[in-house]
Amino acid sequence: MDYTITATDNGSVDIEMTFEGEEVEDAISDAYLAIRKKYTVPGFRKGRAPKNILMNYIGMRPFYMEAVDALYSKNLPYILEREKDNYKFYGTPEGDIRALEENKIVLVANIVVEPEVKISQYKGLRIRKYEPVVTDSDVEAEMKRAGESAATEEEVEGRCAENGDKVNLDFVGTVNGEAFPGGTADEYDLVLGSGSFIPGFEEQIVGMSKGEKKDITVKFPEYYDAEDLAGKDAVFSCKVNKITMKVYPEFDDAYAKKYGRCDTMDEFREKTRSKLEENAKNKARDKTENSIIDAVLEHTEVSVPERMREEEIDAIVKDFSDGLKYRYQGVTFEQYLEYLDESEETFRKGFESDAEKRIKIRLVMRKIIEDEKMEVSGDEMDKKLTEQAESIGRSFDEYKGMLSKDNLNYVANDLAITKLFDFLMENNEFYVEEGETLEN
Repeated sequence: MDYTITATDNGSVDIEMTFEGEEVEDAISDAYLAIRKKYTVPGFRKGRAPKNILMNYIGMRPFYMEAVDALYSKNLPYILEREKDNYKFYGTPEGDIRALEENKIVLVANIVVEPEVKISQYKGLRIRKYEPVVTDSDVEAEMKRAGESAATEEEVEGRCAENGDKVNLDFVGTVNGEAFPGGTADEYDLVLGSGSFIPGFEEQIVGMSKGEKKDITVKFPEYYDAEDLAGKDAVFSCKVNKITMKVYPEFDDAYAKKYGRCDTMDEFREKTRSKLEENAKNKARDKTENSIIDAVLEHTEVSVPERMREEEIDAIVKDFSDGLKYRYQGVTFEQYLEYLDESEETFRKGFESDAEKRIKIRLVMRKIIEDEKMEVSGDEMDKKLTEQAESIGRSFDEYKGMLSKDNLNYVANDLAITKLFDFLMENNEFYVEEGETLEN
């Protein structure tokens, strides 16, 4: 087998494989052994017809197709492995037949090659940093959430409605003075601050008292589901029938034992704070890492091939489709598009910029890791695998034996990325915005 590699104009290469003479004869013979059991020829038991008779009976096409598949699947991986230091192949190759003759088969595989990445600067940058922030009110709110199931409702007397209260409402909604379908309700329960109503509605209910009536003006979102209401001003004539609030059990040691699995409230409070601080620390690091990448991308030149971007969109759409089935009890991607009255082409177009950025991020991280020679040592791998094994109560050898090559590559890649961001944190200047919170 001879092969040549030729660059194309769209960021890919054509790998042309040529098979002649005995290679073709051997491939046809192997094809006969692979397909003969599928056919029954008159005068012979199934799978027992000689090669020349089977060829005359079914023709040469099935033999050639089987031979082409075998030659392609056997030889292309060999070429990709052999050329991996010369080309950074990306994604799934697209195969084709260039010539199919009695003693000659020419196959071609077109595969994307990662584009050249030029980073003018990734050290000495001034980058925004996010700090973990946990307040006393955060801790108290989390402790309350632990006992949510024990909370009871109590009607509010002597004060106006506040965020977190449940208000029972009668309302009539109108647009241009006319009521619209779905805009009228009696004794409707609404938790203020839940964001479950039209933007601006709940905020205007805050401060109303039991029995009070009020006209509330809101604007439907531009992309509201009901097209006849989208972007229009509406007036809701509201009456508050009742206001209730959640009442939690007394915050004492008994509460700590039941809902925090701690002996005292001080212990429960400290345990809760530690958990929230760890979560905030991870969230702050994630946001800082995103900030670092955004800063480096501003100093990066890379042209993403169209097919590379399309394959990334394929992955995004697949994840989205799988998520639909999981979250919405089997709703298909096609049903979702039908509900939106949107074509797949339009839907995919909305992910073009996200797909391109995801690709650039991967390319940039790999480029810096390679340039800085950030290798993951065997000891580092063993330490990480030991930690993971202990977390699930397994021995190191037992746990490692459970992992596939892809699993091990994932762990190694994760360690390399951690090294990368540690390096970038050490080699850049960081600042924190005044009054910064993780939600900003």
